[in-house]
Amino acid sequence: MNNFVRRHCWAFVIAMLIGVGTFLPQVIAVHNLGEEWKGVYSVQNDDEIYYLARSQEVYDGYPTIAQPYLREGKDSYPLQFWMPDAGVAYIGMAFGLDAREVFVFMDFIAPACIFLLLYSIGILLFGGVAYALSFSILLSVGIFFSTFNRPISPQVTLIPLLVFVYAMLRVMRNDVRIWTIL
Repeated sequence: MNNFVRRHCWAFVIAMLIGVGTFLPQVIAVHNLGEEWKGVYSVQNDDEIYYLARSQEVYDGYPTIAQPYLREGKDSYPLQFWMPDAGVAYIGMAFGLDAREVFVFMDFIAPACIFLLLYSIGILLFGGVAYALSFSILLSVGIFFSTFNRPISPQVTLIPLLVFVYAMLRVMRNDVRIWTIL
């Protein structure tokens, strides 16, 4: 265990820095407003309002998210049920956070998890820690950093995809039958 921590400590440090890097703008905005802050968090992109409205519907007791903007039709079935919206809302409910606070929470957790998954994939692909760190830093910070502070997609939807890619690489590397993983 001690060897594992020593070998991969930089990956955990960088993952925490990436999580803080996407989480910090909200904290700084609230801190700079001081007592003038009225509970309205800043919005980083246009999609955030859409996903926030859909997650708020789950908090309001309409888990099918049929109509997040209008009062009518909330109990009907949606054209498309987008599970990550409801999933993030249920995570927030479990931790006692409101809809906006869980989005800020996910700004920290999701990018760090994505970095660690990319690092794990890099270890499988390249074998060395330095190559895996370079691979994950290039993808996380160099290419996708501004994208990772978009809630739900890709923050939540990319994690299962990366887990699947990691599992497939393990299967191909170890020649394990696919049904043993499923």
